[in-house]
Amino acid sequence: MTTRERMARAAGVLSAHFGASTSQMKKDVANVGRVNNGGIDRQLARSIVADTIHNNYQTLHRFQDQASHNTPKLNAPTGIEMAEQWSKGVAQQRIQHSLPRAGSDHTQGQNQSQFVSLTGDLHGLHTSTDPWARSITRNANELHAYTIPNRLLRSPQRLAGDIKMSIRGKSGPLDMNALQKDHDRLNWLGGVPTQEKEVLYMGSNMGKYRTDFQHNPFKGTK
Repeated sequence: MTTRERMARAAGVLSAHFGASTSQMKKDVANVGRVNNGGIDRQLARSIVADTIHNNYQTLHRFQDQASHNTPKLNAPTGIEMAEQWSKGVAQQRIQHSLPRAGSDHTQGQNQSQFVSLTGDLHGLHTSTDPWARSITRNANELHAYTIPNRLLRSPQRLAGDIKMSIRGKSGPLDMNALQKDHDRLNWLGGVPTQEKEVLYMGSNMGKYRTDFQHNPFKGTK
């Protein structure tokens, strides 16, 4: 088995174990490398795992009251199905694509949606200029970490870019009310405090990506 084949097999194992511990992924990579006596040393296994995580995942955090508080309020398809639907809609550009708009509305507190909010900066969220964001860090019981594939995540900047693309690609008569709502969304997204590093996860079953848990160290602080 060639090095390329071993790496391809290793990538397949990692894909099947999204959310597994790093030590488990290293074992999986090493086991794949031993198929047909291919052989893969420990250093290469660590390298494959590190590169895969660095290039394809983000580790983000979420303040929660319970471990189960990580699912969308609305029933949602899997994240992969949503990602495919999202890409198809934006690529067509001629439809009034709904997902980036729903994502934008979620960041404004309309959390009856297909999304779950996470942060890329714990201290940034804790010291945010948004009182509601700060209150989450001070009152939640638990702090969870999730290592999630990039394709299932959307930042405010990505939401804004996709909304703009959809506006440019729309054909036919303009709906001025809808256009005004879109401009309001874009203004909002442009004003989201950058230190929060808010990122939206889309789809169901975020629990499979959990990689760490602790009691909220910020609870009760000022």
